[in-house]
Amino acid sequence: MDQKDKKEKKEKPVTVHITNHNKFEKGVGAFITNLNHLTIVMDSEGNMKLDANQVPAPVMPHTEVDAEEEQPEEDDKEDRINCFKFMNEFIRQKVEAVVNTYYQGSAANLALIEITFFDHNLLKKRNTHTAFIKTLCAWGTIGPLNKEEIKDLMNAMASKMSDLPKYGYMEWDGSIYVNDKKTCQDISKDLGEGIKYSRKKDK
Repeated sequence: MDQKDKKEKKEKPVTVHITNHNKFEKGVGAFITNLNHLTIVMDSEGNMKLDANQVPAPVMPHTEVDAEEEQPEEDDKEDRINCFKFMNEFIRQKVEAVVNTYYQGSAANLALIEITFFDHNLLKKRNTHTAFIKTLCAWGTIGPLNKEEIKDLMNAMASKMSDLPKYGYMEWDGSIYVNDKKTCQDISKDLGEGIKYSRKKDK
């Protein structure tokens, strides 16, 4: 074999065919999805190049977005399903209006909002702070909050709740819980006649 043949053999590009039979996990910087067929050519210097002629227009490499940031976790979805009793645009608008008016970044206020919503038959349970917070975050009404912030807010709400009676706010002693009771009553007015107070008196 002469020198010319040796040189041609040495510099011959290496072609790698990739099909959807290959399994690709997260790569460094980017990964490829919806792949039917792709040819990568490596030249003699080790540079990798895509053969763009064989790649359909919609199927191009792209930067991966972390699934945890882009999609809510399964338990978050379950929380939101199990939070509000009724889900329609009317209820959602009322909820968002109340939270935007009364929350003001205060865990104590959010606890009073949750209590009022429960006493007006909007929530399935009274003390599901995490589900309540995650639902409001999913709607964009508060937040965005990371897991640690949600936990801190939940704990602060639980602390406020522990200082309040477990029965309906209309039965609270007005001389002891004057400000908290008034806030709940103000929220009730904003909810309107269509969402009435429905807590039964504790015997």
